[in-house]
Amino acid sequence: MRAVSKPPLADDAAFTNRLGIKGYVDDVPLAQIVRWSLESGLVQELAKAETGTAEDLAAPTWLSPIGADVLLGVLVAMKVVRRNGDQYIATPELLAYLDPRSPYFLGESLLFTTLPIRLPWSFVDSSHPSFGGTR
Repeated sequence: MRAVSKPPLADDAAFTNRLGIKGYVDDVPLAQIVRWSLESGLVQELAKAETGTAEDLAAPTWLSPIGADVLLGVLVAMKVVRRNGDQYIATPELLAYLDPRSPYFLGESLLFTTLPIRLPWSFVDSSHPSFGGTR
């Protein structure tokens, strides 16, 4: 299954080429996108705040704002997040099924259904104190 027909960041192919992500998100299973969103803490930040920009939601995580924007864009396409301008908004579905505090949390099942694929380097803020990976 393909995640989306093109990266959700943009209609601007030159921008996605410059980031090195053109075609990357196309070949990543949706479950992997959700896994990255959970492992990075992005979903948890959105669940706590219930709304925020990609920059605000990325700040406490090891994701770059670009990485957060791409992952949130895919979650918007999956209809578990809504977007209004530059604000991302948690849906009841995100809060029920992807918030680890929920009794209906399904995120742990993704550990068994996805491979540990690395995120593109432009998605990561390697200077963040919580980042423990390598390039």
